[in-house]
Amino acid sequence: FGSSGSSSSRSTPLARACAARPLPAFLLGASAVGLRSAARRQAPPEASSMPSKRRNNGRSKHGRGHTAIVRCSNCARCVPKDKAIKRFQVRNMVDASSQRDLRDASVYATFMLPKLYM
Repeated sequence: FGSSGSSSSRSTPLARACAARPLPAFLLGASAVGLRSAARRQAPPEASSMPSKRRNNGRSKHGRGHTAIVRCSNCARCVPKDKAIKRFQVRNMVDASSQRDLRDASVYATFMLPKLYM
């Protein structure tokens, strides 16, 4: 037990790791604890926020807390009304080839087919 003094002087990876680790605060004393807490009280460095892609965040809400929802005409997803991309489509009810057939078969010379407003 006492004769094997060389084993305690041997440096193992665990012994090196324990030597490199700092002592806990309760073993250091009051002065070291005060230094640590003073370092903790310093203001953190300026937090870097994510860049904003759009100034209005893709919405035209400006001061309103909530806006009504609308449903997407393509996929029926709920989208806030101020964020929805509003498109007003005016289409012919029939395609061009059918329109030509109707115009040829029509009795009226200047008959206008109604349009579809979506």
